[in-house]
Amino acid sequence: MKIEKINIENINSIEKAEISFSEGVLASEPLFLITGETGSGKSTILDAITLALYDKSPRYESTRNKEKTENGLTTMQSTTNALRKGTTDGKAEVWFAVGNEKYIATWQMHKTRGGKYEMANRRKLELVKGDERIVLETKIDAVNQQITELVGLTYDQFVRSVMLAQGQFNTFLTSEKAKQTEILEMLTGTEIYSKIAEIVGRRKNDAKNEVDKVSEYYNSLIKNVLSGEELTSLNEELAKNQKLFEKNEAEIKNLENSLRNLEKLEKLNLEIENSKSQLADLQASYEKMAEEKTVLSSKADNLKKQIEENAGKKQMFEQIPLIISMLHEIENAESKVSGYRKEQELLGEERTRKEAETVELSKRLFDALKTQAEATAAYEKCNDEFAKANLNQLMADYNSHKNELSAQEGRKTKYLRVKQILTAYNDKTQIIDNKLVELSQLKNYFKQCEDDFLKSKVAFEAKDSEYQTQKNMVDGFMKSLRAKLEDGKPCPLCGSTTHQFHDEKVVDSLFSAIEKSWNEARIAFENAKDAKNKSESQINVLNQSVENEQKQLANLTEELKKECNGKPIFEMKIIENGLKDCDSKISNEEITMKAINVKIIEAQKIQENLQKLLQEKNAADNNHKIIENQSVKLQNEINKIDGKIKNRKELSEQTTKLGNEKLEQVNQLIIIEKWEDLWRTDKNGFYMMLNKMAENWKNLNEEHEKTVSEIAKIDEIASGIRRIEGIDRVEEFEGKMATRNDIDKNNLISGFSKVVFNLIEKSDEKKVVENELSTANNISKTDVLDNLKEIESQKKEIDSIISEIKTKLSVNSQNFVSAQAAKDDLQAKSTQLSLWTQLASAIGTTATDNFRDVAQAYTMRILLDQANYFLRKLSSRYELTCYSNSLAIMVMDKEMGGELRSASSLSGGETFLVSLALALGLASLNDENLDINMLFIDEGFGTLDGDSLEMAVTTLGNMQKFGRKVGIISHVDSLKERIPAQIQVTKRGKAASTVEIKV
Repeated sequence: MKIEKINIENINSIEKAEISFSEGVLASEPLFLITGETGSGKSTILDAITLALYDKSPRYESTRNKEKTENGLTTMQSTTNALRKGTTDGKAEVWFAVGNEKYIATWQMHKTRGGKYEMANRRKLELVKGDERIVLETKIDAVNQQITELVGLTYDQFVRSVMLAQGQFNTFLTSEKAKQTEILEMLTGTEIYSKIAEIVGRRKNDAKNEVDKVSEYYNSLIKNVLSGEELTSLNEELAKNQKLFEKNEAEIKNLENSLRNLEKLEKLNLEIENSKSQLADLQASYEKMAEEKTVLSSKADNLKKQIEENAGKKQMFEQIPLIISMLHEIENAESKVSGYRKEQELLGEERTRKEAETVELSKRLFDALKTQAEATAAYEKCNDEFAKANLNQLMADYNSHKNELSAQEGRKTKYLRVKQILTAYNDKTQIIDNKLVELSQLKNYFKQCEDDFLKSKVAFEAKDSEYQTQKNMVDGFMKSLRAKLEDGKPCPLCGSTTHQFHDEKVVDSLFSAIEKSWNEARIAFENAKDAKNKSESQINVLNQSVENEQKQLANLTEELKKECNGKPIFEMKIIENGLKDCDSKISNEEITMKAINVKIIEAQKIQENLQKLLQEKNAADNNHKIIENQSVKLQNEINKIDGKIKNRKELSEQTTKLGNEKLEQVNQLIIIEKWEDLWRTDKNGFYMMLNKMAENWKNLNEEHEKTVSEIAKIDEIASGIRRIEGIDRVEEFEGKMATRNDIDKNNLISGFSKVVFNLIEKSDEKKVVENELSTANNISKTDVLDNLKEIESQKKEIDSIISEIKTKLSVNSQNFVSAQAAKDDLQAKSTQLSLWTQLASAIGTTATDNFRDVAQAYTMRILLDQANYFLRKLSSRYELTCYSNSLAIMVMDKEMGGELRSASSLSGGETFLVSLALALGLASLNDENLDINMLFIDEGFGTLDGDSLEMAVTTLGNMQKFGRKVGIISHVDSLKERIPAQIQVTKRGKAASTVEIKV
């Protein structure tokens, strides 16, 4: 996977940025620097990469809530806080390649007017085909899954492989084992082993709890299972009681049948007696009806006479409701007329008040017109002054000069930059010239040293030959010959016959002068050789230095070309003149802008006064309009009052006319002398009198009709009774006296018929029951009840015994089945527990951590092998190791004879180098089978001295051979000099930063 480009819009403090790693200087340089002041947004570039690719960022997962973000927010847990302060839309976009295919991963955020974030549409994955962008997926989970598959890394793996956590390794080196385990799991992904161990331990405990639970349940069940003897005894007792129960049921059935017949006989006797009594009552009622008919006939004649006497007032009596209604209408009409007249008086008073208000409004309207005219004149005068001031033109002139000032300042900045580069160029040229002079002198000196070397070599070789010859002769021949000398015989060397130097030490001293001469020649030769070699080495060093300076000079020339648009300026005087010209123009522009600004301020004051006068004019216009509207409204109200007065007058006249017409109609209906006087004196009493008269008339007619109807009904009943069939069956009841006389006449006929037929039916039924009871030996009801109660009591006791036995048998059966199932379950769960126990013993649980410790120790050894590869490039003095089955990293100090030291004893700079080596080792460990072209290191270089920093930069630059481009996030100034390719993040306010690629 190769990252080619990053686009950022409104993420944290970065307003808008495009960073291309496939074009320009970032494409060719293996090492680049992300630099800027604290809080400018350097780490936001890393946030944008992980947000676009994985929909999350380390900063929004682990940062404490109290730590402020670059946009001023204090809550970091949600990625919505990545949106730049004061903005509603943000986006992070990463262009990357996998093989020959190119993709675009996008993370975007929108904030609505209501302050809510649209989270549902924040992801998009596109395929790039030429200039075409094909959308592959927009669903969040689908985009995240596809990117993970394309990159070949999960989010955690990507962060560990691309964003080095040397700060965490720094903490790792000095922490206790528990903390080391936690950090190592986070860095290397070995937390899976702790999770496996935790799951195994939990499963083992769960299995044990299940076994204990089932075992306890099984033991409780087996205690309650009956033995074979107990089971046989219970079944025999059950059979015995069931037979007794069946016998009791048969006896109860016979007794209940006898009891039902006895109760039925009692009921029939009672019903027959009731029917006889009812028949007697009906006969008495029938005889009484004849007497009632005589009375009713007399009453009917009297009522008919009263009706005929009042026949002349029939029409009035029947229309009394209409008369009362019409009288009420007359009352209402007279009341309305009185109300209309009162309203006319009130409306007249209101009209007088409104006319007074009209006069007052006329005065206010005149004053408002005057104020309006004055405000309009003042506004128009000020408006003319503002037009003459021509603020828009002043602002345009000011902006024009401001732009020119900005251009001159930019030009001055360019000149200053060129001056800086040219000064460095001239200084570098002078350094090179000085070194060339020194090099020439060194070469002359080398030639002289070389001549001296050749001369001393020739002299030494001659002296050495002479010395060696004489030394060999003395050592070989002369010493052996002198050993044979005898006194009196001449010495072949000196001719002396006296041999005083027979001592060998004396003989050796004869060569001291020659040896001294030989040593002097040898020393002169070696000195000349050293001088020649030293001067030659100095020439080589100086040549390399000149070559480096010339390369730097060439870089300065290129910078100069770039700043001068391809036409470099090498004369400082031109630069100085340019700066003077810029200063002059800047000064002129500032003076001009100051003068224009004075005019702008004056125009703005006029504009402010104009706004104030406009407000006063508008206020005067509104006041005039309000008063004018009030006047019109008041006149409309007066017109409405006049209309109401006229309306009430017309209504009063119409209502009076209607009332008189109703009074005339009522006068024709009422046949009562001076009724109007009675009515007006006491209306309610009059109404009550009329209602009473109507009610009396109605009652008189109804009573007459009722009496006639009752007479007809009596005749109908008498005729009906005489037609009842079967009356001869009840002749035996004649002579009975009536016991009550309240029989309803309406039910008299049906009563006679019903009672007669009921007597016949119940008498026949009684004979049948008496025949059935004759076979029961005349047993009484009391005896039957006593026997039935005793047998039922026995049955109840037997039933209770049977239920108890059946319950015991059922519970025993259930307990037996449950116990058998529990036994099978216990065996299965015990087998499962055995498996988990064996597995826990093999790999450990969270209490022992066997599995995790072995896995982490193995991972640590691999990690240290990778880290030592990079540490050898950073510092040849140290090598990392650790004890068996331990995470404590030890440092082998090669300069101290391989002595092992604790990593916590390292200095700050040494700790950083070791941490960096571990982080690089982890990155290479994670990407062993992956192709990730980017590596980021965030801060930490401030603790290094110059040499260590140079080694670290060189090592990171060489990461390119591993297919990695390295980005360092730092604000260390010395890094800016060592790393030419830079991504500069610059603050442009409280919550905005810009990004620029610099070389």
